[in-house]
Amino acid sequence: MALEEEQLNGRIASIVNELAKMTGWVAREELWNTLRDVRSKPDILITRADAPPIVLENEYYPANTLHDDCMKSIGRELNPDVAHSAGVVSAVVAIRSPLTLKDCSNADEARLMLMDGLPLEYAVYQYRGDTENHHRFPSDGFVTGNVRNLLEFIRPASEPESVITAAAEALSNGTEDAAKSLVRHAESKSFGLDIAEALRQPWPAPIDSPPKTPSQRKQDRADRTARDQTARMCAAIIINALAYQQNLAGFEGIRDLEQVRADAPDSGLNKQSVIAEWDAILEIDYWPIFHIAKQLLLLIPPNTVSEMLPRMVDTANAIQDAIRQNDVAGTVFQRLIADRQTLATYYTRPESAILAAHIAIPEDLDWGDVETLKNYHIADYACGTGGLVLAAYQRIRELHRNRGGNPDAVHAHMMENALTACDIMPAAVHLTSSLLSSVAPLVQYLGTRNTLYPYGGVRKRDSDGKPISDNEGNPVFERDGKGKPVVNIGSLELLNTSSTTKLQAVLPLSEQMALGAAGKRRSIEVDMPPSSQSLVIMNPPFTTPTNHAADHVDTKNPAFAAFGTTPAEQGAMADIVKNLSKNTVGDGYAGLGSQFSAIANNMVEPDGHIALILPISSMLGGSYDGKIVRSWQKLRRMLAEHYNDIVIVSIAKSTTWESAFSADTHIAEALIIARRMKAGERANHTAHFVNLAERPKTKLAAQEVARVIRVAISELTETGESTPISVGSEEVGFVSFENVDPLEKWTAVRIANIGLFRRAKQLAAGMLHLPQRITPIPVPIVKIGEIGDIGPVDRLLTSSFTKKSGANPGTEYPFLWNHDKVRGPKTQDRMLTPPDSSGTIKPNKEQDAARIWTRASHLHINRDFQFNANATAAAYTNKSTGGGQAGLT
Repeated sequence: MALEEEQLNGRIASIVNELAKMTGWVAREELWNTLRDVRSKPDILITRADAPPIVLENEYYPANTLHDDCMKSIGRELNPDVAHSAGVVSAVVAIRSPLTLKDCSNADEARLMLMDGLPLEYAVYQYRGDTENHHRFPSDGFVTGNVRNLLEFIRPASEPESVITAAAEALSNGTEDAAKSLVRHAESKSFGLDIAEALRQPWPAPIDSPPKTPSQRKQDRADRTARDQTARMCAAIIINALAYQQNLAGFEGIRDLEQVRADAPDSGLNKQSVIAEWDAILEIDYWPIFHIAKQLLLLIPPNTVSEMLPRMVDTANAIQDAIRQNDVAGTVFQRLIADRQTLATYYTRPESAILAAHIAIPEDLDWGDVETLKNYHIADYACGTGGLVLAAYQRIRELHRNRGGNPDAVHAHMMENALTACDIMPAAVHLTSSLLSSVAPLVQYLGTRNTLYPYGGVRKRDSDGKPISDNEGNPVFERDGKGKPVVNIGSLELLNTSSTTKLQAVLPLSEQMALGAAGKRRSIEVDMPPSSQSLVIMNPPFTTPTNHAADHVDTKNPAFAAFGTTPAEQGAMADIVKNLSKNTVGDGYAGLGSQFSAIANNMVEPDGHIALILPISSMLGGSYDGKIVRSWQKLRRMLAEHYNDIVIVSIAKSTTWESAFSADTHIAEALIIARRMKAGERANHTAHFVNLAERPKTKLAAQEVARVIRVAISELTETGESTPISVGSEEVGFVSFENVDPLEKWTAVRIANIGLFRRAKQLAAGMLHLPQRITPIPVPIVKIGEIGDIGPVDRLLTSSFTKKSGANPGTEYPFLWNHDKVRGPKTQDRMLTPPDSSGTIKPNKEQDAARIWTRASHLHINRDFQFNANATAAAYTNKSTGGGQAGLT
């Protein structure tokens, strides 16, 4: 006797209730008249506390009427008399069940098969504002996964887009209005500078007269933008604190905060009343959210606060429905971060963060055990806006929840003991703390490991601890015994593994301390011992300290130029970092990304994972000449010798910005995931290379792409194998399993065509395989270094020469440099090409220039090959020429 669909629906509903019992979800099957104005019964209705309902429609394969059934429910309003809940159906999940379940003798047998991991096929129809407007994911076909995967799919699939959009728009508009008030009032006052100093942001002084020249107008626009950005950041932090103030209402020891309303005539809403409420919260803690907000509010004059506060409170109240839903609160704040006009900050795209977290975090731990969750430590030592550590935390909560656990019950423990986020920007620590708090916004905690690191010169202070300024108002900094500036280097201090305790505060420790429970100023010690983290996940800054990019840049050391540090401070910071980087993979030519990679290696525990977003040069740059390992080659050697289960993810798009996991970097990037070997474990010198056709567009897509990657990795067991990966009917890339050499480049990245990839591998082995040809053609292949000497790269040329455009026949130092097809004929689209630039020797660089020029050549190898004006692998000049940014000489 076949198992009826109604019986199977009952078992699926019971599984949802069991696995989601701690989330406020209630699943019920076969309820007639559940939806208003529709005579039908959804197969399964899931109602959720403070979130829109979801419908599951289930049908046995081939499920010919499944689409029509889904359309009956999408966007429909619940009948509260039947459903005992209200709301509009935000998502309908279509399930195509295998005939294996239909053949079960009873429903209990089917339930057992589902719990044992029998695959289902499913897709989602997402509501977009009216019943005719919906989005299907995947666009064609179905996702395949077990019933736990189905629950993981439902959460992002059912995020209420209308609620998120409305809250994000309200937050953005409220921030903009408050920022305008700040800028207008600050033009005649000095508190704008005070706010900028607290946030470590710029606040250029307005010019005295209207700009007249084009350069003056350009500078004026830039200055206005800088002031606007700082004001928006200040306003966003205060509004965010007001929103969390409402969430904390009712906690013991805090007054009824929800009585604070802008529309109440006797509310007593003013600067002093808000500060008093925040002081009450700070007596418990919550310092990363409220302390910096309090300091900013204290800096703003009362009349300005009175103008801003009602609108800010209205904005905080307008986003309450969203931020009380832990599934969408983080999305709202990430929308604000993504609004380039609002904060103008570089950040990791949420989709990229989810991709990294879902690949890096192992699923085979005992996630049903609460101790597994409590002992899983996550750290980001360059947290920025917090997207990576948030995605990782959400992932382990989900794994625990889908095995019957209640992650909210240990949220306080996780905030206080298991989640570490560090940065040098106060706003970054604030935003990260807000995102982490948003996953359980009503759960109280007594502290965090979110740490603001001091950065730059150390201010000199008087006997009362106040900072000293010179006669012109410029800050005065401490000097050491040799007259050099005393400096801090931010979280790069963790390169020093002997220093394991850091002090947490929202401003430099000698100025502002976090308030403890007793209301006394104190620093909070945060232990950061090496080898202590289960997962170190970072998208570190890439800046290099060498400043070879341009001759005219005044910054001595761009890697340490934040917050207006002087050249002397930059040099002192660089010296410290260089010293600490000895015997690590940190390398000055590779930039700060390599130093943060060294920190990740220091801090991850054996059998723990690192997940790093680094420039694609981390796979293709660096070198080994038989004696010295340089630049990014150090990182690859470390990975090959000390890590297993290495996964390298890249994006095979033609433009670099489309091949980035970050926003606005315009640099192709690689996501590097690896597991630190345990004691006695041997390195296998292999890695899985994932080449994606494009960056996932949504969080749901990122989650499902990560899952098919994990499946493909588990199935590829022999090196040299590769397999395409698909979500639904769409092929999203391929995975290959390769041997990797500790002293070679890892080139299997940013490859779009799996067939071309295989033929390139065969050609590297000396055999050319052509289509429609049975036997390969032998082609001898050798490394360039075996047949000639490799000449200087462009950074060596610019160290001794100043480049000028154009090269005539009498030029003494011709360069082959530019490859900009916009400026005329494409000079590097053919193998025989003339020089296009020239160089003049810099003062006192005659000997260095002469030594470099002995390596000038006719042959120039492209090290930046792209399908643009720079699309030749090699070029030949009719005279000895220096190679430029296009390649090696």
